Amino acid sequence: MMKKLSGLLVLMFGFFLAGAQDIHTSQFTMTPLLLNPASSGGLYTRDVVVTHRNQWSAVTNPFKTFIVAANTRFGDANKAKRGFWGAGLLAFNDKAGDANMRTNAVGLNAVYHIRLSQYQHLGFGLQGMYMSRFVDFSKLQWGSQYDGSAHNAALNSGETATQQNFGFADVNAGIYYTLNNTSAEVNVIDNNFRQLNLGAGFQHITTPNYAFGSDTFEEELYVKMVLHGNALWSLPNSSLALAPNFAFYKQGPHENLNVGSLVRLAISGNSKYTGLVKNYAVYGGLNYRFGDAIITTGMIEYSNFQFGLSYDFNVSKLAVATAGRGGVEFNFRMCFASSKVRTLTSGIK
Repeated sequence: MMKKLSGLLVLMFGFFLAGAQDIHTSQFTMTPLLLNPASSGGLYTRDVVVTHRNQWSAVTNPFKTFIVAANTRFGDANKAKRGFWGAGLLAFNDKAGDANMRTNAVGLNAVYHIRLSQYQHLGFGLQGMYMSRFVDFSKLQWGSQYDGSAHNAALNSGETATQQNFGFADVNAGIYYTLNNTSAEVNVIDNNFRQLNLGAGFQHITTPNYAFGSDTFEEELYVKMVLHGNALWSLPNSSLALAPNFAFYKQGPHENLNVGSLVRLAISGNSKYTGLVKNYAVYGGLNYRFGDAIITTGMIEYSNFQFGLSYDFNVSKLAVATAGRGGVEFNFRMCFASSKVRTLTSGIK
C-alpha cells in the first residue's frame, strides 16, 4: 500500500512539475540551443545534436524526452571583420506519466555575432517557437470515482471544464559570449584549448496563456531566465583539460542550479598516409543539481563526433518513491568543420 501511495505522489508531483516548468537536460552543454537561442554558430561552424532522456524509471511510465537541434553559420565567419550570422532549428517531444501528457515544440532562431577580436565574439539571438500539449484525462483517477472500496472507472469523474490539447506561439531571446582559440583558420592538434562560453537566455518573454482547462481558466507561462557557462581549458604540459560548467534557471517561483566539471584526457593519432589528424579524447566527471540529483557523466570524442552518457542519482525527497533511480541521458553530436581549416598549433592572440 505504501509503495502504491509513493508512486501516486511521484506521478502527482511529475504532473505539476511538467505543467509548471520546462524540460531540462543533465548534459546541458550538449544542448545549448535549449538554454539560449543566441548559441547557434557560437562555438561550432555547423553541428547536429540528438538527445534522449529517460527519467524516473522506477515509476510505471517514466518521463521520456527526445530532442533534435541543428545549428549553422552563414558565409565565411573567419573573414568577416564586423561579425557573422548564425541560425538554428530546435525540436523536442516530452512524454510524462500515466496520463500520457505530451509536449511537442519546434522553433527557428536567428543570431548575429559581433566580432570582438580574432578569437572572441558576442551573439544576440531571437527565436520563434510553436508548442502544443496533450493529456489523456481518461487515464486519470478522480476522487469521485471511488466507490467505497476501490477505484471504479465507470463512475463519472465530475470533471467537465477540461480540454485534452492546446497549442501556442512563443518567443525567446538571448545573448551569448564565445572565446575560442581554435577559431579562424586554425585547428588545435595539441592539448592547447582555451574555450569559454557565457550566456543569458530569456524564454517565454511574451508569457503565453496555457492551461488544461476551459476558457475561463487560463494560466500564464512564467518567463524563464537561464544563466549558463562552460569552458574547456587545457592544463600546461599535460594531456588533460578541465571542462567546468554551470546553469542557473529561474522560472516564476521555481529555481534550479546545476554545477560541476568534467576532465578531458586527450589521445591523438596521426594518419601515416594522408597527414590528417584524428582527435581522440575521453571525458569523465560529476555535476550536482541542487536538492535533486548527483549526475555522473562520461563522454567520448572522436574526430568530429561526440558521444555522451550520464546518469542522475536522485537525492531529493522523491528518492524513496523512485528507489533512488534518477535519469539516463544519451547525447550524440556531429560537427561539420570548415573545408579550409589549416592544421596548426594555436594560442590566444
